[in-house]
Amino acid sequence: MTTASFVFSEDELASVKKISTMALEIIQDKLEKGGVFHLALTGGRTGNLLSSVLAQEFNDEPRRKE
Repeated sequence: MTTASFVFSEDELASVKKISTMALEIIQDKLEKGGVFHLALTGGRTGNLLSSVLAQEFNDEPRRKE
C-alpha cells in the first residue's frame, strides 16, 4: 500500500520534480512486480507540467528497457 504525502517547494517546477521522483519510484516498482501500472493526473498547468516531466524522466536511460 502506498502512503500519501504532501510536497511543498519554493516553486511549481521544484514541486513537480519532487512529485515525479516519487511517482517514478512507484511506477518502477509496479512494472517490476507485475508489468502494469495505472496513473491518473489532473489537467491544468501543473498536471500538464507533471506529465511532461514524467514522460521525459521515464524515457531517459537507464529506466527505459527496450
